[in-house]
Amino acid sequence: MPPPSTPKTRKKISDTATQEPETPKGLSKLVIELSTKSKLDEFRCFFDLKPGPWDKLRGQLNNHVQSNYSWTSLKDDKTLRHFCAEEFLEEYAVTYWGDGNREKNLIEDRLYGEDSGCKYPDDETP
Repeated sequence: MPPPSTPKTRKKISDTATQEPETPKGLSKLVIELSTKSKLDEFRCFFDLKPGPWDKLRGQLNNHVQSNYSWTSLKDDKTLRHFCAEEFLEEYAVTYWGDGNREKNLIEDRLYGEDSGCKYPDDETP
């Protein structure tokens, strides 16, 4: 026969039922590292952009694609992706990587030193 139920035992049972299970140490850090945001941040650093200009560039790219193409067509056609990227860079690259805008838009560490990044259009490759 089970022990009698009292308010005290009911409280103990309900408290343990609502507690979150403990996660192994480091698991939450790993989940954060694998998040979409961290992958986007790595991609942002690839372009050497500060967060503000990066957000603006992503919005402009999204508008460019939606106005002229579709994401599905770009996904399926490498030549079309390349053409879209060239069009986009012709219109916006100087805004971010041109001499007059580099200090305002680029990560400071990438502006100076041996690997000072791309200067558009000087370093443009065909």
